[in-house]
Formats: sequence, structure tokens, C-alpha cells
Amino acid sequence: MVIFISCSTKTRTLENKITDVPLDNKVFKNKMFFESELFNQIDTNTVYKEEFGYQSKKNSFEKINNLKEYQNRSVRGYYRFYSNGCVNYFSFQDFDEITFSSLAPNFNGQRGIIYSEENVIKLDLFTIIGYSFKRDYGIITSILKVKGDTLFEKKLTNPSYVNVYVRRKIPKEFLIYKPDW
Repeated sequence: MVIFISCSTKTRTLENKITDVPLDNKVFKNKMFFESELFNQIDTNTVYKEEFGYQSKKNSFEKINNLKEYQNRSVRGYYRFYSNGCVNYFSFQDFDEITFSSLAPNFNGQRGIIYSEENVIKLDLFTIIGYSFKRDYGIITSILKVKGDTLFEKKLTNPSYVNVYVRRKIPKEFLIYKPDW
């Protein structure tokens, strides 16, 4: 599911001069469905690093085959979850070291929220959904499944594919940033 909101949502560019985020946080309308119990499964004191992906059945997380994709990809995605239901999605070169400032929400990272709907963990991410005369922004919704240190993400725009993220520790001083959305 993609919610097209580019015409009605004003954005501002973060300090990295690349990423645009919404000025009005009302785009995260599902934040009212956030439940703190979600963090019994998801660790807010770490990041989740994208490791690989696989083809799945459309309505499940079950693998179609044993092939793993993205293993040699140079850019990796990372999710950082905050205790109030906010989420940041960061992209780094695989050889880049995560630094204190690279996790600053005012410098870098696409914004989103996590919530529960009918006992399903969902994530709404404000991101580029296309290009017309300029970047078109919208919300892309994903379904998440957590098993131990691993987070499985299935975007509703591509329900036959699962991205796999593994929990990675970060220094405690990297955890001071507070989301403002």
C-alpha cells in the first residue's frame, strides 16, 4: 500500500542535503496505534542491519526457495527504533562505519513509525515513491515479523519479497538522539 501525499505535504531537507522529511507529522496518522509492548520483541538500544532478502509466498514470510539475494550489495539499510514508536531508516555504504553523527535524525535518515494493527506489526516510512517533475513522496507500509535477533520486512508494494535485518549493537552514546516526529 502506498499513500500518495506529495502534493499536500511540505518537506524540509535534512542537514545531509539529500533526505527530505515531512514538515507536518500528521502524515504519520497511524502513530496512534503504537503500543509499547512491541518493544518486547524489537530492541530500541540497537540498529537492525539489512543482510539479505529472499522470495516469499505472497501472503506469508515463508521462503519459496533457499536463494538469498543482496549478499554482495554495497549499500545496506539500517533501522533504528525509538521507544515512542518512531523509526529511522538509514542507508550506508557497506564499508562505512556507523558514527555518532550519522545516526542524528536531523542530519540523516528517512522517518517512519511502528504500530500494531490486528496483531500485525506494521511500519509506515515516509520516502520517495516516484518521480514526476520532482521527487514524489508518500508512505510505504511494511509488515514486520521478529524472530530473536532478526527482523523480517515485507513491503506491501512488493508482497512477494522479504528483506532480512539482523540486530547490531551500537555504543550507548549513539542512543541520545530523540525523534521529533
